[in-house]
Amino acid sequence: MNEVIPEVEQTVGQLERGTVVTKFFSKRKPEKKTLMIRRETRQIVWTRTGTTYPYEGRGKIQKTLKSGLMSQKNWIMLGALLFIMVMSSDSKLSLSEKECELWVKGLRYLVQDTINATYPLQVERWLRKEFYSMENSNEVISLKDMKAFLPRVNYKIPTNRLRELFQEVDTRHRGEIGFDDFVKLYHKLIFDNCEFKIKLAEPAPQPAKHEDQEWWDPSCSRSEAEDLLKRIPEDGAFMVRKSEKENNSYVLSFRAESQIKHCRIKLEGRLYTIGAEQYESLVTLINDHIANPLYNKVKLTRAVNRSMMKQRDLVSIPNNNVEIQDRTQFSQFSNFVLSLKQIPDDGSVYAIPGYMDPATLDKKITCKAMYDYIARKDDELTFVKHAIIHNVNKYPDGGWWRGDYGGKKQHWFPSNYVEEINEDDTSDSLLLGNWQKGSLDIVGAACEVLPSDHLHSPDFSHILRIHNPNACSVFDAGAKGKEYAYSWMENIQQTGQNASFRESKHKEIERAWKIAKEMSNLIVYFRSVTLNLEKLRSKGFVYYEMSSFPESKAEKLFQQERRFFLKYHQVQFSRVYPKGQRIDSSNYNPLPMWNSGCQMVALNYQTGDKAMQLNHAKFRDNGGCGYLLKPSFMFHQDYDPYDKNSLVGVETWKITIGLIGARHLHRANRGTASPFVQVEVLGADYDSGVKLQARTVADNGFNPMWTESCEFLVYNPYLAMIRFVVQDEDMFGDSDFIGQATYPVRCMRTGYRSVSLRNNYSEYLELASLLVHVEITEIPTTQL
Repeated sequence: MNEVIPEVEQTVGQLERGTVVTKFFSKRKPEKKTLMIRRETRQIVWTRTGTTYPYEGRGKIQKTLKSGLMSQKNWIMLGALLFIMVMSSDSKLSLSEKECELWVKGLRYLVQDTINATYPLQVERWLRKEFYSMENSNEVISLKDMKAFLPRVNYKIPTNRLRELFQEVDTRHRGEIGFDDFVKLYHKLIFDNCEFKIKLAEPAPQPAKHEDQEWWDPSCSRSEAEDLLKRIPEDGAFMVRKSEKENNSYVLSFRAESQIKHCRIKLEGRLYTIGAEQYESLVTLINDHIANPLYNKVKLTRAVNRSMMKQRDLVSIPNNNVEIQDRTQFSQFSNFVLSLKQIPDDGSVYAIPGYMDPATLDKKITCKAMYDYIARKDDELTFVKHAIIHNVNKYPDGGWWRGDYGGKKQHWFPSNYVEEINEDDTSDSLLLGNWQKGSLDIVGAACEVLPSDHLHSPDFSHILRIHNPNACSVFDAGAKGKEYAYSWMENIQQTGQNASFRESKHKEIERAWKIAKEMSNLIVYFRSVTLNLEKLRSKGFVYYEMSSFPESKAEKLFQQERRFFLKYHQVQFSRVYPKGQRIDSSNYNPLPMWNSGCQMVALNYQTGDKAMQLNHAKFRDNGGCGYLLKPSFMFHQDYDPYDKNSLVGVETWKITIGLIGARHLHRANRGTASPFVQVEVLGADYDSGVKLQARTVADNGFNPMWTESCEFLVYNPYLAMIRFVVQDEDMFGDSDFIGQATYPVRCMRTGYRSVSLRNNYSEYLELASLLVHVEITEIPTTQL
C-alpha cells in the first residue's frame, strides 16, 4: 500500500526540481533562470535554464522570512502579479503570485527544520556544502583541495601527515575521494590528537647567525626583559630571547607606545615565522623590521641586552635642595626622572594587553584651566579658560607641569594657571564626556567677524571673535572663508537666542507639571514623576509612581543612599538608562542595577558588548519570555547585595567546570586561530571574578583540546551567571574575540555538555562549540 506523501514534502520536492524565473538587470536584457532548493545543504541555488550544474550562484536559507507589500528584507511582493526576490544590487528575480506562495510555504518549513536540526545533522550539511564547493566535474576532490580546505577551518597539519590520512581513506588509490571518504577524513582530523602520536623530532638546525648579535640574550627571562626595556624611554628598543614556555620558539620583546610588548617567533622547519611572515634567519627578520614598522608604525631602533645595561654608567640625580631656575634645565632634568622613575611597573599581570591595573586609575591627574595661556615655545600648550588638560604629570620644583590637550601630548604649561579636578566628576557633567576639552557659554555673547592677521594666522582668512560678558578675555577661532565665518556667527547667535527661550519655557513647564508632558502621555501603568528624596522620606513610597534616571545618578544614589535605594525598589519601579555622554552607544554594567532590585535596565541594543551579552543571558531564564520574578530574599529588610551574610534561605552552590575541547573556532580573514578560554562568574560582588584561564593552543581553531578544570563557590546562585569566552592570541600577545556563551547559573545542568558559542550580538556561530563537564553540589549554610 502506497503511503501518502505529506503536503509540505510535496512542496519542498517541487522546489528541489526548480522554478523557472526571470532575472532582471539594470543594464542588460532579462534572462531565464532556474531557481531551486538544495535541501541537503540548506541553500537556494540558481542556474541556467535546462541545466543543473554548475550553479551560477547560491545563498543560505535565512532564519527570517518576510512577505508583503512593503517588506525590504529577503522577499518583496509588488502588487498581485509579481514576486521579487532581491539577489544583488543590480539584479532581481521575478515569480508569479502562485509560485510566490509555494516558495514562502516551503521555505518557512525548511527554516524551522534547519533551526531545530541536531548537531550531527548540522555537521553533515556543512560537510556537504564544503564538499560541493570543492568537487570537480567527476564529483571528487584531491589532496590539493584538502590542503586548501584546512586553512578555512583554522587548522594546521604537516603535509606528510595529511597525505598519510588521505591515503588511508583513499582505498582505491586514485588520488581522489568522494563525499563518503571525505566524511571519514574529516572525522580522522577532528579526533587527531598530537598527544597520542609519535612523530619525528625536528631536523638539525642551520647555523645560528644571530648568536653574536647585540640584541640576542638567550637566558633572559620575561621579567628581566621588561625591567631592561622600562629603563629605555624610547619606543623601538628591543631584544630577542628564548621562549620560556615553548621549545623551538623565540620572543621578540620591544617597547611601543610606552608599553612592553612580547611577540612570539616560531621556528617551523628551517624558517622563522612571525605572524604570517617567514624568514630564513632571525637576523633577516630583525633587519626587515628595523626598516619597516613592526607594530602600529613602530620600528625596531635600539638593541638592548643585560650586559649593555650593566656597563651603562649610573647618572646621579639632583637632590630636592637643587634649585632649577631655567625651564630648559628643568625639562632636561625631568625627562631623566621620567625615564627612570615614572614609567609604570608593568611586571604584574596587568601588563598583559587587555588588562588594566586598578591602582593606576588614581595616578592620572586632570586639571582645569583658570586663565587663558598662549604658548611661548613649541613644546608648550596653548589653552583657554575652562579647558580640560588630561594625563598631567606634576613636578614639585620649577612651577611647570606636563599634560595632554588639543592634540598635543605631554607638553609644558604653568602650574599656577590651572587647578586640579576629579576627572570622573568632570566627565559626567560634560556633554561629550572625556572627549570634550572645554566649553564656552554663548548665552548673551556677542560675535563679530574680523579679517585675519596673516602674520600670526597664515592658514585663515577671517577670525570669529566671541565676547562673553562673564569672561575676562575674548575667544578667537580661525576660519578659512568669509562665508564659513559668518555662517558660524549666525548659528551661534541663533543658538544663544533659542537657548534663552528654551530655558524660560522649560521653567514654566517644570513649575506646572514637574515633568515633560510628552513623557507623561506615554505612561499607562505608572505615573512618571521625578525622584524627590525628601518627599519620599516624609510621605512614604507610592507603588504606582515610577522614576527614570541615568546610570550616573543611580550609582551615586546606591553609594550614598544604599538603604533608601534598596527599599525604594522593594515598593516602586524605576528605569535606569545610559548617560548622555555615551555618544558612541556604549553600555554600562547592568549587574549592580539588577542586584539592587531595579526593574528596568535600559541598554543600547545596537552595541554588541559584554553588557548586552549579560542582558541576553539574564532573560534566557523563565523560558525567555522577558520577565523574571524577583527572588524573595531581595525583599528582606537587611538585604545587601555586597554582603553575603545578609542572604536568607539561599544555599551555596559548589560548581566544578572541566574544560575538554572545542570545535570550529573561526577567526574571519585573520589567519589560523590560536584560541584560549576564560571561564568567569558574574553576579553579586562576592561571587564575581575569572575562575579559569586555559592555556593557549597554538594554530588550531579546528579541534583544540584542554585538560583543565576549576572549582568555585557561588553564594548567590539567583544572581550569578557563568560566562565562557573564547579568544585568539595574536603574535603580539593581544587578544581577539572569537565567541562567547553566557548562561544563568540556575539554568545549568550537570554532566558532559556541548556549549554553543555566540558572537558579540549573541547570535549563534555555525558549528562553534565547547565541550565541558559540569558538576554542581548544593552546600547548606550550616556546613560553610
